[in-house]
Amino acid sequence: MFYSQPPSWYPDATSKSRVDAARGAVRDALGGLRNLEQLSSSMRVGPRSLSSVLPDVRASCVPLREGLEELMTAVAAHRMDTHLALNSLREYSMPRIDELIDVLERSERQPMQARNRLNLQHVIGRLGRELGIAAELVDFLGLSVWSEPMAVTMQDLLLEAFRSSEPTGDPTDLRRVVLAPSVDEAELHTSPRAVIPLLVLLVRVMLDRHPGSIPHILLTPEVAGVSGVVISAAGGEGEPRWVMGRPIIPAAKECLYTAAVALDVRLKMSDSLDRMVAEFGVVSGNGPVL
Repeated sequence: MFYSQPPSWYPDATSKSRVDAARGAVRDALGGLRNLEQLSSSMRVGPRSLSSVLPDVRASCVPLREGLEELMTAVAAHRMDTHLALNSLREYSMPRIDELIDVLERSERQPMQARNRLNLQHVIGRLGRELGIAAELVDFLGLSVWSEPMAVTMQDLLLEAFRSSEPTGDPTDLRRVVLAPSVDEAELHTSPRAVIPLLVLLVRVMLDRHPGSIPHILLTPEVAGVSGVVISAAGGEGEPRWVMGRPIIPAAKECLYTAAVALDVRLKMSDSLDRMVAEFGVVSGNGPVL
């Protein structure tokens, strides 16, 4: 998750401490939810010990809400066209924080015996994952808006996004993709820190709709200063590579389109999400074309 890494974007120098504090509050709150899920699943942790941590986790819901709002406000203040995506994330995440508070308050009034702690484990795990995904998408929009562009080849971005060795993590989340051989070197002037998660998220959205597919990723030759990445659920030949799967929330598509606009990427997705094309301007002698 992005929140395991140090902050990588700031609206301006004066906002650094504010963004740091907001990201830290979100990171700490999500970490507390993961810890509570683990504690509730461990029979070594007694009912009294489990009950003792619930008030602190509930208290962290306020800075979690405020931190997400602060980050969304920072992104929206810089680009007005991020409002739709951010509102979608807000409508998704804020009711889940309300649900989280309600669950924790009820749990504080209940004995943490087997049935109650099993229910707590299930709900906390679900809400923690859903809120973590929403937080990642907020960070993704921040990266798209502020991270600095640099000269990089499209091939390097694809190789970084989709690994040749199996990524570390839960093996049940591993998903295979196929990377077609590249025909030429396409040099871009873009932000790799934002484009790499954009490419990964495109594949995750496709896999969410077509879970049995093995996405085929093809870099098209440059035509009129434009090079495209074509992702197809139909499969194809090439080098097997890997990506970690993630659940997809309704705001993901809106975030993809919004990030693409901020990155000057032309993004097209079929209605059935079985074909996606991201077109990039290739660097010429006079600079980026697109």
